Amino acid sequence: MASERRLEAVVLGPGRPGQLRVALGRDQRQFVADVPIELLQPSLRMPNSEFVAVVKGRDLVRIDGAAFVERLVTTAQVSWVPAMWYLAQFP
Repeated sequence: MASERRLEAVVLGPGRPGQLRVALGRDQRQFVADVPIELLQPSLRMPNSEFVAVVKGRDLVRIDGAAFVERLVTTAQVSWVPAMWYLAQFP
């Protein structure tokens, strides 16, 4: 019986009806799987969306919500700071 592991995941695009093609893992250990669309929240269904997937064997079980929120906050902070610096240049 395979245990759960966390892998980087990227949505590639549509798969079979009701599914999305998702690349799981990285480098030589990367593989592509068709994932039921209902396992991904709407904001992650666009191509090139990145998240951390909890995988059992080769099947996506769920999204690691804590890792998703941490990445979202980090991305927002990085994007926001340069914009605020730029706006501060023009009082």
